[in-house]
Amino acid sequence: MRIAITGGAGNVGGFVVDELADHGHVPVIIDAAFPHISQVAPRHRLNIRRADMTDLGQAISAVEGCEAVIHLAAIPHPYWDSRPKVFLHNLSCLYNVLEAARLNGIDKVVTASSDSTLGFSFAYNFFQPDYFPIDEEHPLRPQDPYCLSKAVGEDICRVLRPDAYNDVVGTAHRDPESARSQMWTGIDVRDVARACRMAADQDGLACEALFITSSQTYMEIPTRELMATYYPDARDRYEGDDPYFSPFDNSKTRRLLGWEPKHHWRDNYEPANSTG
Repeated sequence: MRIAITGGAGNVGGFVVDELADHGHVPVIIDAAFPHISQVAPRHRLNIRRADMTDLGQAISAVEGCEAVIHLAAIPHPYWDSRPKVFLHNLSCLYNVLEAARLNGIDKVVTASSDSTLGFSFAYNFFQPDYFPIDEEHPLRPQDPYCLSKAVGEDICRVLRPDAYNDVVGTAHRDPESARSQMWTGIDVRDVARACRMAADQDGLACEALFITSSQTYMEIPTRELMATYYPDARDRYEGDDPYFSPFDNSKTRRLLGWEPKHHWRDNYEPANSTG
């Protein structure tokens, strides 16, 4: 299957492109710029399309001939551009991708959102979750333009590249409060790529919001202790027996896609005082 990947030259996009190619698909890499084209694997260079997805005409042309679209392109942080630009850019890209897919007869679109749709990550005013583990039915309370723009899609959590574990996990272990807004939960970018591929492969899937998140936190402090310390008002709905369960519930994703996270933080993390 020919699958278009918007933002395919980005950090997550590269992993998604490789995941698709490794499973027999033909990835079509769509991006506004390719500053490091030499870093694109030779097997992918014949399927590169430059396009500004805020322009509907370019979006329509970019996905032509494809059978599915995985939409990753966006301004990924609320402070990288002006607030109006972040909001309008991300919404325009999403709308144009959906419209371009419709006009090209493409009925499979996978879109990536953010844990920030819940409102915790860039909150101007701190607040408590209603309950945990948080599932896809939890109310969204976005407070900044990035969160608002991403609230139109639902995919979750903080994405970890293999080379980022030491920094992210090490910082959280030293200061648990530093990872409070992500609730000490991450997801390996390779697991994200696999979820994108599996969603594109899935037939008969309706418009669904799915949490793509690890099943455990990356902490050595039990989850209930963390939640009691930092979110004491959240109602505890966990019924399992894993002391390090994630405050995000990925059971819907596992049920609908048959997906399981494969990459565990302990397999990728090397403490600073490790002697190797």
